[in-house]
Amino acid sequence: MKDSYRMIDAGTQRGAEFAHEHMDCTVHATAIAAQIPYFEAHQLLARFGRRPRRGVKYRDFIAWAMSPTGYSITGTKIERGPCGKIGAYRVQRVALDKPVTLAQFLKDFPNGRFVVRKSGHVFAVIDGQQFDGSPNGMRCRLTGIYHFTKE
Repeated sequence: MKDSYRMIDAGTQRGAEFAHEHMDCTVHATAIAAQIPYFEAHQLLARFGRRPRRGVKYRDFIAWAMSPTGYSITGTKIERGPCGKIGAYRVQRVALDKPVTLAQFLKDFPNGRFVVRKSGHVFAVIDGQQFDGSPNGMRCRLTGIYHFTKE
C-alpha cells in the first residue's frame, strides 16, 4: 500500500486569495471528493458557519448538509433525508459498528470517492488513494466515512 498516498499542495489548491488559510482540512477534503474548486468548498463551509482559519467538525457539517433547511450551491439543492448533495455528488454516511483502521477501510472500499474522518482531522480518499497534506498511518482509526457518488 505504498502508493496509497497522494500529496496535495495546499498552497496550489487554495490559490493566492486564500493563502492565509489554515485548519482547512474540511475544505480541502470536500473540494477533492466533490470535484469542486477550493473557493466553492470554502463558501459552502462558510455558509455552514466555518470561520476563516478555524476548523469545523465534519460530522456536524454533514448533519447540517442533510438537514431540512438545505440550500443551493452551484445550482444543486441539498435535499432532506438520508443523503445530502454537494456539487454533482450525493453524500451518504457509511454506517460503522465501530471505528476501523485506514488499512481495513482501503481493503473494504478499494474504489470510490470518500471523505474520511479521524480524531481531529478529515481527508479525501479516491479509489484507494489518500489525498492529504501528509500521509496518514495505515493503523489510524477512522470514526466517520462519507461516500460521494455521482448523480
